[in-house]
Amino acid sequence: MIKFSLMIIAFFVLSTFFAFTSSISDDSTAFAEQSKKKKSVYIQNNDESQIQVNKYANYVHFQPEWNSYPSNLLFDVTNTWNRTSTIVSDSENTTTPKAGALTHVNLLHYLDNKPYLEVQYDYLGCNYQWIHYAKYSADILSSKLDFAAGKQLDSDHSSALFSLIPSNVNHDKTNPASVYSQFIPICTSQDSTSFEFGVRIDDKEKGFDVYFVDSKDQRSNYHSDSEEFVYYPGCAGINYQSFSGTCHGVDKASGLLVVIPDNLDKPLTKVYVKLKEISSFSKEL
Repeated sequence: MIKFSLMIIAFFVLSTFFAFTSSISDDSTAFAEQSKKKKSVYIQNNDESQIQVNKYANYVHFQPEWNSYPSNLLFDVTNTWNRTSTIVSDSENTTTPKAGALTHVNLLHYLDNKPYLEVQYDYLGCNYQWIHYAKYSADILSSKLDFAAGKQLDSDHSSALFSLIPSNVNHDKTNPASVYSQFIPICTSQDSTSFEFGVRIDDKEKGFDVYFVDSKDQRSNYHSDSEEFVYYPGCAGINYQSFSGTCHGVDKASGLLVVIPDNLDKPLTKVYVKLKEISSFSKEL
């Protein structure tokens, strides 16, 4: 019975892979031709309104001043949103890299006077989208598996609706110096909009807090002055291993503030973050 089940799973995985590979092959050829014509590796569409996906990763390497040293933290971010403005071409933006996404950007930062190294992989802000076909196909497959395992509330690969799983491990919320926080900005063309959001950590021994805040300044407020720290009402999850929610009326400068306890002990802890704009415009990717 077990062998038979494994054969079914293997057949499903291979079928999905070959079907998706076939469609990607055609898309990749068209994408390459478009890139040569425009002297750009970025997608430029002129649709009045379109869905855009910005996917990137932030790698955090803690320095010896942190309790989590020498552990590392990786934020895997997917931001799906409704773009209503045209992407400028390379001839109009000379700062656009010509060879693809920004593979590595190393930045040394300080939080509560403690240094950490942040490495950004493929982060291009909201202006451009760079399609990684291998990651795209992997996301589709992993969403199906996460849905089957109960980690995600539906099988849509762009869905930000993770299952709600509280953490049994409490961290000290009265001492901001005992945590690390990361601000994840949204992308939107609207002055005010709504988002579904989901956060999940891969360490069952750790939890997190997440807040939908009005700007990156709230990160400083969280660590320096708790009385100044504010977030959108009803848009937070406290002490979870997996959490998702919906936040309405958020501004362009808004984003998620994810708070992780400074007691990581795995070589690498991964935090998956998904944002999906849910304003009136909607169509399939």
